[in-house]
Amino acid sequence: MKILHIVDYIGPHGGLYQILTKLDDHLKKYGIENRYLALEITPYYLDPKLNVLHIDILEKDNFYNYISEYNPDIIHIHSDINNDYFEYCINNYNTVRSIFDWGPFCAKQHFDNAYCKYDDIYKHKHDISFVENVCLKNKCINKNDCCSYKTKLELLKKVPQFVVLSEANKEYLIKMGISEKKIFKMPPIMRPPQKYSEPPTDNIILFAGRIVYHKGTEFLLKSLLKLKNNNWKLLIEGTGDKRYVASLVKFAIENGIEKKIEFLGHKPYEEYREIFTKARLLVFPSVYAEGFGYPGYEAMLNGIPIVAFEGIGGEREWLHDDYNGLVVPYKNIEAMAAAIDSILSDDERYSRYRENSIKWSKSICFDNEILEMKKFYCNFLEERGTDIIMNKKALVEICMREAFEFEENLEIDFDKRLDEYGVNSISFIKMLVLLENKLEIEFDEATFDFEECNTGNKILHYIEQVNETK
Repeated sequence: MKILHIVDYIGPHGGLYQILTKLDDHLKKYGIENRYLALEITPYYLDPKLNVLHIDILEKDNFYNYISEYNPDIIHIHSDINNDYFEYCINNYNTVRSIFDWGPFCAKQHFDNAYCKYDDIYKHKHDISFVENVCLKNKCINKNDCCSYKTKLELLKKVPQFVVLSEANKEYLIKMGISEKKIFKMPPIMRPPQKYSEPPTDNIILFAGRIVYHKGTEFLLKSLLKLKNNNWKLLIEGTGDKRYVASLVKFAIENGIEKKIEFLGHKPYEEYREIFTKARLLVFPSVYAEGFGYPGYEAMLNGIPIVAFEGIGGEREWLHDDYNGLVVPYKNIEAMAAAIDSILSDDERYSRYRENSIKWSKSICFDNEILEMKKFYCNFLEERGTDIIMNKKALVEICMREAFEFEENLEIDFDKRLDEYGVNSISFIKMLVLLENKLEIEFDEATFDFEECNTGNKILHYIEQVNETK
């Protein structure tokens, strides 16, 4: 199976990049090949060394040739693309559309369009009526944008399958007229730590994410000025709009807190994860509709209490109020300050939130999440009536698992004798029948030695010999 993932730009930022790297690393063993196409380069500076995933960058006017030459079984679109490209994918390929934020329901065509200043947490249905009466009326868009958005909404209804990360995204899709049957809520695909670090002794507050207005960094800084507990340090991990970052630095200097704040920039992923072991608290101050919010999820996985504004959507997936942190009224700086104070100053509260986070984290099985994604892609193709093309090793493994009833998380060694797995003659014959049906070959008793072909690799070698004689 070949899957082409289309993204807006290249760069190791945010949750999507982590999803794509995990899929690339862990779906290979099931014979699923993933390729990645970016529509443009990253619109802000990132060290190229941080990018560990090979992503092709679209050459001018080469979209159709690129798609045709690769000929994927599935096109998984994660970002807005122009309507002509979108329609081409829907009409000619098995197309999946991710909805990880509310950007697809913004009529303004620009980078990072998930924030709407007229409806910041998307309380309203962004249909044509809303666009005409709000966006067009306020000159946020022009008439051409309005027509293009209308076409996009029509195309979205033709997409056979959607993927979301949160109930909030799912609910909004349904509000926009998408059938619930077409929506798959995927797992976050992030591995909990094998060992949890000791609770930090210092009051280190962490912000992680893009540094832009709607991620709420300035709301966090303003709340810090109101803390009763002055024993704190803020780490800001991430990068973004240079002018906005400069305004935050200026604010810190003007208010005498610049020595208590450290701007870390965008770190390599292993260093990024290490920062979470130092934090006593993560503040997630987003002031727009979040489709998920990976830093919040990562904090929960690492046993870090969280403070976030209510109503932004994705926070429901990783923060339960007064269980592993506190949810405060939207854009209420005083309430955010009080919540931060209560966690930093109340050891009993902090310990309770930490223990609950770790309990939640331990309930998550990463391997099962990978299997869930494998099943999703396979089931999608089967429902679409498309033959699943996989390499022969992957097919042999699938037939072995089905015939021998292996545990799904068992790693199969193709050099290990099958009888060492407890395979008997009946289940062995069942596997051969499955392979004959899938590969349209025949295991000839005159040439196939059941005793000799007793490992996965020996069965593969026999299959190659049969194919050579066809």
